[in-house]
Amino acid sequence: MNCLDNPLNPRDISVYSSIKGNAVYPFWDATPSSGSFYANPLQNVVIHVSDPIIEGEMPNRHITYSIKGNDMEGDFETKRRYSDFDKIRALLVLRWPGCYIPPLPPKKTINNLDTAFVEDRRKALEDFCEKLAGILFLHYSEEYQLFLRSERADIEKVLQKYHVISYEEIIVRYKKIFPHLAGKELNNETVLKIASFRTFLKGIQESFIPFKRVSREAIEARKAFYEGFAEFHQVACEEYEKNVLSEYHDQKDGVFVFSNSKNTNRFQEKLEKIKEATNNNSIEHLCEWIKSEKDEIDAFLEAIAQRDKYDASKNKVQEKQSLLNMEIQNIIGGKSSIKSMILGKSKEDEVAVLDKQLAECSVEAERLTILHDMITLILAYNEIEKFKNGKKEKYYQIVKVAATKEKENLKKMIEYWDDIMNNENVKTAETIRIDKIEGEKGDHKSPKKIKPL
Repeated sequence: MNCLDNPLNPRDISVYSSIKGNAVYPFWDATPSSGSFYANPLQNVVIHVSDPIIEGEMPNRHITYSIKGNDMEGDFETKRRYSDFDKIRALLVLRWPGCYIPPLPPKKTINNLDTAFVEDRRKALEDFCEKLAGILFLHYSEEYQLFLRSERADIEKVLQKYHVISYEEIIVRYKKIFPHLAGKELNNETVLKIASFRTFLKGIQESFIPFKRVSREAIEARKAFYEGFAEFHQVACEEYEKNVLSEYHDQKDGVFVFSNSKNTNRFQEKLEKIKEATNNNSIEHLCEWIKSEKDEIDAFLEAIAQRDKYDASKNKVQEKQSLLNMEIQNIIGGKSSIKSMILGKSKEDEVAVLDKQLAECSVEAERLTILHDMITLILAYNEIEKFKNGKKEKYYQIVKVAATKEKENLKKMIEYWDDIMNNENVKTAETIRIDKIEGEKGDHKSPKKIKPL
């Protein structure tokens, strides 16, 4: 039976209320739904964010990005600005409490039309869409599909109706999306798992503070090295040969290494390749990964905070329940409120009104309790494990890319120095040095023993 055909009812609430201690959660059907809500090779979503274009006039100039791709619903294409991405993400957080929603790049109000910045943001927005594509229940949600397919520029108005969602809607939705959580225990260990992971994540956040400073310094040092290396060889070595060495050898071009007319163009090309290494900086790549790691941790902490939000709402409603019960008891005991006396209400009428409020409050409290506990199980048994599992593979990929970049940079260096080593003058100098060393070794050989007379 489809979970959507089995909405929440009072019997569900009474069943839950009777469970104590290690609760086996009763709200998920035991039969898993057909299909997975996480991407697999048979359900690939292709999505690209491209073609950033400046639109509008100052002071309202902004960048729009093209979103193109295809999924099981067919092809899609639309244009969105950064603020639209920000709005859809906020809506997903609202409608999917406790679920990890991938982060967006941070907002920027100054120099946000700079070419390099726009390209970095485009990559980050595409990364956001690709991560959502790997979470099919988010990618195929009504609100996100509208974001991808609606041609209207005022997407905020299009999505306005989705800003209201009832507790029951979320509960029914989660029963359908997370059937594998049927039978999972809800106990102190479950709650402790979430609390421990939050503490762990916050500790990591603290470690990012010194890393930011060190990585920034390392990036600048690496750039200075490559730029300085090229400048040193062009200025120091070539100038020395032209202005000093040439005087020692009667202006003979053949004695040069770096400024030799036969080699100049080739050396210059290799130096230019070495200078390109400033744009192929492995440290910068690792730094970008750490920044994205920090953003992802912030996003996961936001998902945990949603559980706290529903816990606070539940406690507030339960407090209201207690006050209503107390008020009913006071009326039954003969105390009437000033308002009731002014309106001339009977004790029975006053109790009937409060009973109705209490019943509504009780249903709200129970639904909040159910939803809070559902979020607890989703975080403990689903989101934390998913978040952790993706990190190892991503780390290996990042290290591989960084190592590849370093090998490429070193290869350029080796090619440059190989050319220098192959210069005839350098080869001769090496031979002379070796001969000299061999000669010195010969001079230090132990003298032959002379036979005594």
